[in-house]
Amino acid sequence: VEDDEMIISITLPSGSPFSRTEQVAEQVKQAGYETIEFYEGKDNAIKGIIVILEENTLTAFINLHDPAIREASTKDVAAIYRKNIGQIPDAESFSIGTQIGRDSNEPDMSFNITTSSSDQLLVAVEDFMGKLRSYDVVYDVNSSINSAITEMQISLKPNAEKLGLTLAEVSRQLRQAYYGEEVQRLPRDGEDVRVMVHYPKKLRRSIDSLTKFRIRTPDGREVPFLSLASVSQSPGITKIERTNGRKSATISAYVSEDGKSQVLTDLNTNYLPSWKEKHPDVYWELSGELEGQDDFFAEIGFLSLVAVLTMFALLTIAFRSYFLPILILSALPFGFCGAIIGHVIFGKGLSMISYWGIGAACGVVINDNLVLVDYINRIRKGGKHVLESIIEAGVVRFRPIIITSLTTFIGLMPIMLEPSVQANFLKPAVISLSFGVVLCAPVTLILVPCLMLIGEDIKQNLNNAKEAIKIRINKEITPV
Repeated sequence: VEDDEMIISITLPSGSPFSRTEQVAEQVKQAGYETIEFYEGKDNAIKGIIVILEENTLTAFINLHDPAIREASTKDVAAIYRKNIGQIPDAESFSIGTQIGRDSNEPDMSFNITTSSSDQLLVAVEDFMGKLRSYDVVYDVNSSINSAITEMQISLKPNAEKLGLTLAEVSRQLRQAYYGEEVQRLPRDGEDVRVMVHYPKKLRRSIDSLTKFRIRTPDGREVPFLSLASVSQSPGITKIERTNGRKSATISAYVSEDGKSQVLTDLNTNYLPSWKEKHPDVYWELSGELEGQDDFFAEIGFLSLVAVLTMFALLTIAFRSYFLPILILSALPFGFCGAIIGHVIFGKGLSMISYWGIGAACGVVINDNLVLVDYINRIRKGGKHVLESIIEAGVVRFRPIIITSLTTFIGLMPIMLEPSVQANFLKPAVISLSFGVVLCAPVTLILVPCLMLIGEDIKQNLNNAKEAIKIRINKEITPV
């Protein structure tokens, strides 16, 4: 459900100077002014901007005008705002939250990649991210390892071993010079104060100082560092994630509205099989919101089946028939179809809240069918033919069913047409309930009686066939 406030969250690499965070904040503010100018004269969109800075993170709260006085949706405003912000190359994460009850940092799509090798993980993640970036509807593709800081990797030259040096010894001397070596602890105000010895700050400020750095050999000589070792820079991993003992990484991305299902379908059909062949030791699975949705739909499917079987058992006991419960439950698919039609008309996607409304609609439909079938059975017990019973019951139940459906639909229309944020939260359930009930009204009055007549005809034909078989058998065994 769209909120009337946007939350922009930006995280820069650990160790970034605060001045860089201030630059990004200014970039966000300027984008806000440009967005206000974009909507000026056409729509009242942005009401105010609040930016909060920390060491390497930025959070901006963009207050929007009430939906009743602006035409643009929150997601539309977010798209313009994102375009105006432009690129932030050094950002570890960048997200704009537009929905109620959802973390602004929670992506639309996330995948968990696992393998036993760090090198394989890096290559597989890069391939996967490249595919996601190729979709026009996908943006802000990130991973938990692709924004790591740069680290120096040191490898010894052959002459270093001849001088009795090891990589551990060279690394120790580098640490002493640039990080420092603890030489003493002094008690002060009830705490220990560490005394560290290292190079002066001006000699530790840049990497170029390595050209003057010297390594002390075991025999006391000092040799230039770069004559003993080679230095290269590469992305360093700041954290190692593991899932079930295997190294893992999380890939996240944001998707434009209504583009998620198309992207997932294309990934499963056209990309992931070949990606798996290319990286046989790498495994993937949905995570985050997608994993929660999969779990929900799997659980709701199982629970719905249990509910239908339970209702069937109760109705079978009550009517002492297997056919009548099937007849009563036959309208359930039409309630689901009505909910889908309503969501299409209002441009909404099915959500967990939609299923609340579908469940309520199914309850109303089953109640209407149950009362109608029970009324038909009562009339039939009076000695009337099944067709006469159905016609009489249909006439009697027509007005209650139609009035119930129409009053339910009309009573829920104010919520369906209300543009406020509070109403948007309930809209999926309301749409499912109202359209499900309306579509099932003619099903109850037309389809259920027709199915009952068909069932009675089949039953009558079966009885006639049984009687004919009995007569034929009796004739064959009767002596002449």
